[in-house]
Amino acid sequence: MNHAGIEWLSAATDDPRTTRYNWTAVPYEHQLARPGRLFDAVITRDDTGGSVLERLAARLQPVGAVISDSRARHWAWLVGPGSEGAWRLTVGPPGEANVRSWYRYINSRGALLVPGPVPEPGAWLRWIVPPGLGENLTPLTALAVAFMEAAREP
Repeated sequence: MNHAGIEWLSAATDDPRTTRYNWTAVPYEHQLARPGRLFDAVITRDDTGGSVLERLAARLQPVGAVISDSRARHWAWLVGPGSEGAWRLTVGPPGEANVRSWYRYINSRGALLVPGPVPEPGAWLRWIVPPGLGENLTPLTALAVAFMEAAREP
């Protein structure tokens, strides 16, 4: 993650200055971010997430920051704040936890654990796409279409 990504993401934490200081001292330290102002997050199963990323790349769609949590086997896609209504209207309600159409939407009423700017070897929480590389947010419509297609896969 570059300096622009660190500045942007730290602004979503409770204390941006302390977050930036902590990341200077321990750059792989996880921090708790507060969605709702700079971004919301769509959490998908990791198998669905991989398929979604492939579909977005094949269509040359921009991809914002994406987090992998290998313990929970989830991916978190950062999307524009306040998008929950549009997401649910487009995608519908989440499926059961054991199906590819499962998702969770995190907004200002939730929190998201984010990896530090420097990857730690073997870390369970890591960036698939870090912020600061251009687009920080994945366009909601493109993500929704790719998600619905991936959810229909066997």
